[in-house]
Amino acid sequence: MERNLTILPTNQLLAQVWDYAITRPAKRGEHKKELWNINNPNTKTYIFYAVKVKKNAGKFLEQVKKELNISENIELSPHTLRRCFATYQAISGMPLPVLQKVLGHSKISTTALYIRDRDLSNLQLTERIANNLSRKRASLTKSQIESVINELLTETKKALVKGETIRFPSYYSLTTAITKPRVAMNLQTKKKMNIPAKRVPKIKFSADLKAEVAKKK
Repeated sequence: MERNLTILPTNQLLAQVWDYAITRPAKRGEHKKELWNINNPNTKTYIFYAVKVKKNAGKFLEQVKKELNISENIELSPHTLRRCFATYQAISGMPLPVLQKVLGHSKISTTALYIRDRDLSNLQLTERIANNLSRKRASLTKSQIESVINELLTETKKALVKGETIRFPSYYSLTTAITKPRVAMNLQTKKKMNIPAKRVPKIKFSADLKAEVAKKK
């Protein structure tokens, strides 16, 4: 069943869309399938003219994977991105009814299924720690536990921004590294572009942690 869905693009995306709309040449004999109207639903100006849009989107994402050297084991598809968006918004605190409207679902139960079960939020982590401490007869409240978690995350972020390395023995270490400048291809213009060096966060898991994870089948 087809239905209209309103999206909220960023300013960067809007600029890219307008650049594409202005420079894209019209092709004779094209089949016009309306995917995104400009300004209002009554206009006849289209962003994309295509018959097999899903197939084209899949090919584009495959190009992105190659450009960014993303492992073949990592799934990258329009549906994957949609689910990641839903999960991120839910973890960031967006109410489920609001997320339901954003995704265009008729049932809230469908929206709930979009959120990945294995993503652990601060609230869920707090609940787990509280339950564990309760069994050990510890006296910390959920509010106190949440404060400790938030402080840990905040201080971790500050340390990484400063360029410091954080080590949790037997678990993992967090640090930052500077990537090398490189030349890539702009997938829209097909022209080469220079990507400057930048500082990025890095994580290294301990051998013990890797061994424990490997036991899980």
